[in-house]
Amino acid sequence: MTTTGRRAVALLLIVGMLSSAVVAGGAALFASSAPDGLESVAESEGFAETAEDSANADSPLADYGFAGVEDEQAGFGISAAIGLTLTLGLGLGLFMLLTARRKPGELETGFSASPRKSEPGSPPASDSAPDWPTGG
Repeated sequence: MTTTGRRAVALLLIVGMLSSAVVAGGAALFASSAPDGLESVAESEGFAETAEDSANADSPLADYGFAGVEDEQAGFGISAAIGLTLTLGLGLGLFMLLTARRKPGELETGFSASPRKSEPGSPPASDSAPDWPTGG
């Protein structure tokens, strides 16, 4: 890929990630303040009082909010944008790691296309393609 092509792909990824974060953060402003499904069922069935805080209850992004932001909807929007950005970044990094450029002569499976060496006691490796049955 050319340098111009790489720049175009990088720009597309950055713009895509930023616009997704803006949409996630903006959509959070319109989210319902009613309890989610699990909390709603716990309240209606009468066992919501038995719930305990998780080990991560003191983290900056705990409980669909952002620590230090008083406005609940704004905190949720910031938390959603950060979560989306981290998830997309992690996914992109994993994708780039798994699709890293291979050396010339390597097949898509990662195995070398060079002729194999024979193991001691096995028939010699053949440089020609195997004779596959034609089915005819």
